[in-house]
Amino acid sequence: MQIVNFQPVRTVVHRRGCGKRVGFFPSMKVGRSIAFESLLERDFIYLLEFDQNVITFCEQPLTIRYYENNREKSYIPDFAVQRLESIEIIEVKPKDKLHDEKIQKKLTAGHQYCNTAGYEYLIVTEDNINPVILNNIKALFGYSQIKVPAKIKMLVRELLDQSKVMTLNNLSVAIEARSDNACIAKSYIYNLLYCHELEVNLADPISLNSKVWLSRRRGTIV
Repeated sequence: MQIVNFQPVRTVVHRRGCGKRVGFFPSMKVGRSIAFESLLERDFIYLLEFDQNVITFCEQPLTIRYYENNREKSYIPDFAVQRLESIEIIEVKPKDKLHDEKIQKKLTAGHQYCNTAGYEYLIVTEDNINPVILNNIKALFGYSQIKVPAKIKMLVRELLDQSKVMTLNNLSVAIEARSDNACIAKSYIYNLLYCHELEVNLADPISLNSKVWLSRRRGTIV
């Protein structure tokens, strides 16, 4: 699929008294800071950043024109997401705001635009974000920039080729026993989990008792 180069069409700014939680997320996937206007948007960015199926994404990506009472209106969705096989235009909203008449008109305009453009239009609320999975991803994200030496990756592959599945604690202990980097063995494992070189059940809180195994994308650990 051809990559669509979306760019923000407006700048997100903080205005006193507006009630918005404006901030910036340091995206390694996009290669720049991504602006958000709510904590819900920020949490959704964590999921996009971690999702292997997401190639890239952009906030405030395009302007959709529509008419209301013969007057032209404009609507800027929250995100455009380029996936491996689709492009999604996404509105992130708390579910209690979806029944607002003005928002409904914007959502209708978004659906109509995407039907014409060949994009998928999605509405994301807090119900679409599993809090346990989100908290796990946030924890792993803190280790995302750690550099794991090639010899540690080879050791991890050797250990898990033999055992198939190990607890995070047992794998950490095994790394510590056979490497010169014992003090950060757990950090290495967390980085490999974030980079999808190891796998864990994200639906349960990650702990030292969590079981980990080699990613099904074999060849990712050198």
